[in-house]
Amino acid sequence: MRERRFFVLGTLVVAGLAGAVSERTAWGQRPLGIDVSKWQPTVDWNQVYASGRVFAFIKATEAWDYTDPLLATHTANAHAAGMLIGVYHFARPDLGRTGTEEANWFVSRAGAYMGPGYLPPVLDLERTAGGLGTWAHDFCNRVYQLKGVRPLIYTNWSIANSHLNSSHTVWDLWHANPTDGDPQIGNPSVPHWPTWTFWQYSWTGSVPGIPGNCDLDVFNGTHEQLLAYVTPGGNRPPKIAIHPANSEVAFGESAIFTVAATGGTPLSYQWQKNQVDLSDGGNVAGARSATLVISNCTASDVANYRCVVTNANGSATTNAAILTIGSLPTVYIVESRAGGQHYSNYSETGVWSDATAKSTADGCTPGIGSRWCTISNAPATAVFRFTPAIGGTWEVFTTNCNTNNSGNPLIHRVTHVGGTTAVAVCQNSSCTNNAINKWYSLGQYRLNAGTQYTVTLDGSTTGGSLPSGNAGRSDAVKWVLIYQPGDFDGDTDVDQDDFAILQTCLGKWNVSGDPVCGLTDLDGNGVVATRDVDLFSNCMSGPENPARPDCLTNP
Repeated sequence: MRERRFFVLGTLVVAGLAGAVSERTAWGQRPLGIDVSKWQPTVDWNQVYASGRVFAFIKATEAWDYTDPLLATHTANAHAAGMLIGVYHFARPDLGRTGTEEANWFVSRAGAYMGPGYLPPVLDLERTAGGLGTWAHDFCNRVYQLKGVRPLIYTNWSIANSHLNSSHTVWDLWHANPTDGDPQIGNPSVPHWPTWTFWQYSWTGSVPGIPGNCDLDVFNGTHEQLLAYVTPGGNRPPKIAIHPANSEVAFGESAIFTVAATGGTPLSYQWQKNQVDLSDGGNVAGARSATLVISNCTASDVANYRCVVTNANGSATTNAAILTIGSLPTVYIVESRAGGQHYSNYSETGVWSDATAKSTADGCTPGIGSRWCTISNAPATAVFRFTPAIGGTWEVFTTNCNTNNSGNPLIHRVTHVGGTTAVAVCQNSSCTNNAINKWYSLGQYRLNAGTQYTVTLDGSTTGGSLPSGNAGRSDAVKWVLIYQPGDFDGDTDVDQDDFAILQTCLGKWNVSGDPVCGLTDLDGNGVVATRDVDLFSNCMSGPENPARPDCLTNP
């Protein structure tokens, strides 16, 4: 603001970075704000709020006899727009009045803005005088005594270093340093205080809704922490400050949605999927917090997500954010150690231990090691899980590190549409056919989209693995899409081109040996007929005909 012009060693500190800093307002980053006084006579607070600025400090008083003429206007309009606000007092210790006297004046004129729903009040120290450290303590203690709220101290490095000391750190710091870089990553030097709470990083900023220059500020924390910094209570209903953004993630990855809201605290949150309340469990976490996480995303998670924010005075609902899955995987690897691919899809029963050795098969994560168990009659299993987004024929592979003391065989139980198939895998380096440092096929199987399938390594002799006392190795399992039903031309989608191939095969008998028409016999009865057309229509995956997970079973 206009009063703020600090001198350091006789040289005026000027701000020149306002145009260079990035104005990011994502939930996980530091919240942005402004501070204003009569020097900003025209403020469109709705535009300020819409630009991502969520808090404001407003000048209330100066010395012992001055009230900013725009105090009432700025506070009322900022409140109405949804801003979090606090008020500040421009101190004049150089004029001879005590800190207690100026605090009395501040509270008498602006006490209504100190308490539930407001940011802490501020002592603005820009002028100096003898005994300034004691003067500041007297002011802050008096405000705290009268309102029960601990004020902030606003000042710069020079004044703090010369006139204040570590005892003043009982009052949080609003640090004036308008030349120190990006508000999201900057960390200006602060004497005495372990860190700053607010940082005024520009005096010459530009904010929508405010003609001319404006002071720019940032809070040292997240939006959620800023809300917690507000004095609890208040009588304002919630207002959404940041809506959740659309999210496109890769299959099996996590989507994160966040919301920021202002209003009387405490605020409560309820996330909804397609307007139905969510609860924690499965791959959902944070259903009743400001941040929702959908982990291990599959086709079933594609939906609209929104949040209802509520307090004692009302509720507000965010815009809907759309979760979409990006390119669907045709290769999916699960590894048995932290740091490996899709490790969250791996689990064990019984006793397993770490091994430093790791398969070098193509696609494996180097350096993370593997797992092993002792083959015995005690149950010991390692389970790899996969939920395909594309139904079809998948080939399943296993691999393990180079070893000469592993079980022969180790039973691998593969689940699929037809049930479970047990495959014996030799894991010793002496075996001719083994899975050492290569992908060893466990067979090709039909899998439906949206259904979870597993490969379970059975380390028990009762399950068929031998010999007792040797090691059973658990390293990685891979699924590879071989054929998607209806994708007759092999271009990974099911569309009119595939339908043209189907039409050429209609009416043909005994097609099981035909490399083209054998694929179009979707019901597997040896003839390409109307039933296959019905099944194909449910497998269409063009832009107007999204693929159905049950395309072969529910025409």
